[in-house]
Amino acid sequence: MDNAIIFMLIFSGAILFYALLLAWTKNVGLIRRSYAAKINDRKKYAVQFAKVLAMSAVAPALTGLAGFVTENVLFLYCVVVIY
Repeated sequence: MDNAIIFMLIFSGAILFYALLLAWTKNVGLIRRSYAAKINDRKKYAVQFAKVLAMSAVAPALTGLAGFVTENVLFLYCVVVIY
């Protein structure tokens, strides 16, 4: 098992945890530089931002899980590109 696979899973897990925390609390103060954005509905903005974070964390998570199955680097690249 490669260290990169473990790093990808930890990295995506941290992003998913942050997205969950952001969606659960709906606190815009957790978003860096949120004061610079023109926000009408703060709670909806926090939830939408959490959704974007969660979707961006899925690709490294799928690649990390696929890394447990195979050592083929081409397959791992295909997982990222297909997602």
